[in-house]
Amino acid sequence: LFVKGIKDELLDTASNDGESATINEDFLTGDAEGYVFHTGAGSVKLVSVSVNSKDDFASASVTLNVQGEEQTESAEGDGMIDAAFTAVKKILKSEAKLIDYKVDSITKGSDSTAEIVTIVNDGHNLKQGRAVSTDVVQGSVESFLNALNK
Repeated sequence: LFVKGIKDELLDTASNDGESATINEDFLTGDAEGYVFHTGAGSVKLVSVSVNSKDDFASASVTLNVQGEEQTESAEGDGMIDAAFTAVKKILKSEAKLIDYKVDSITKGSDSTAEIVTIVNDGHNLKQGRAVSTDVVQGSVESFLNALNK
């Protein structure tokens, strides 16, 4: 498992960046709970994600259902995934930082299924999110939401 391989690096990051952070129990055992994620404020569900990339420009539009209300934000980024994550953070008013991002193919072929794992620092804890999807962008957003909402 790649998590074991980066555990020491993450611990170093958490202790050497001038801010304290802990790896909570979910860090090693977390998994996606379908498409609904729970926050202290209620549940958040991914409604849609749309991305566009051309040359050095990438943008994303993300719609989330937050406590029964759909909210949409657009953002630009260094790539489609970065733009989508930035849009999610705008909706959730989060300052979380992405620490690690990994995509592994779990089936073969052009329609393969990928497992996406994200590790974020929310300013207090390192949190791991996971998702499985045939759409890497959608799965990445789901994994990011899973991590943010633990």
